[in-house]
Amino acid sequence: MAQSSTFSYSVSFAYPTASPRLTVNVRDSIVSEWSSNYGQAWLAFYCTEYKTSDSGRSVTYRWYRADVFAFGNHVVTPWDMIGTDGNNRTGLWPYECYFQLLYERESHRGIMSPRINITSIAGQTVATTWALRATQVSTSSGLLTSTSQASTATSTSDSSTRAIIPSTSTSTLGPTNWNPSEPSNNGLSTGAKAGISVGVIVGVLAIGAMAFYFHRNHRILKAMESRLAEQQGNTMAEVSAYGNEGAGYQDEYVQRYVQPYQWPQEMDVGGLPAAHEMRVR
Repeated sequence: MAQSSTFSYSVSFAYPTASPRLTVNVRDSIVSEWSSNYGQAWLAFYCTEYKTSDSGRSVTYRWYRADVFAFGNHVVTPWDMIGTDGNNRTGLWPYECYFQLLYERESHRGIMSPRINITSIAGQTVATTWALRATQVSTSSGLLTSTSQASTATSTSDSSTRAIIPSTSTSTLGPTNWNPSEPSNNGLSTGAKAGISVGVIVGVLAIGAMAFYFHRNHRILKAMESRLAEQQGNTMAEVSAYGNEGAGYQDEYVQRYVQPYQWPQEMDVGGLPAAHEMRVR
């Protein structure tokens, strides 16, 4: 990619740091972190191998190259590179390595990071991830030790880890003290107990309200029944007091009402004066 002759490439490696120089084992992983003004970038990893058995002869290899962003981070594990490399590296010798952020891939032009030391595989059985934010070491006892820059591995089991949140203090967390939310003896948290208490109170209030309404309605019903019985008693007393007189009047009325109608008897014809006998005065 063509660039202006006045353009100046710049890279700032946040990790690894220049001082103190980072020293890791060949089985460890390194999280390189950077920012740059590149338009396009590639990350390469170079190592110089020092063969102590061959009068300290050194050979420099490019172990890795990958397409990356102009800013970000990338994880590199030297042991994985050794296993796939064709130069027959065994991990028996120490190395001096560095990252290089390339702005021209084919010509391998770029800016280097601070150098790091990589020890041989001999005697090392812990896989550690080294990063700007923290370093994690995983051991066979299940303990996790995190520091801001360095960590000492003493376990006898292989494992791999990841970088964690920034930390400026050293802490050891084990199975016995890692309990951020310990429940109470009955297994219920404070929130659960509060919820149960509220539910019990609401239930008691609801039952009390139902009992009050039932008692009130029962009293109203009793009062209504008492009034109705009193009214019925008054009615029966009135009927008993006026029953005979009323009954006689009713019988008489019915008797008169059903008595057959008596038609008037016919008068004799001879009793009427004849027409020619009418006299005019």
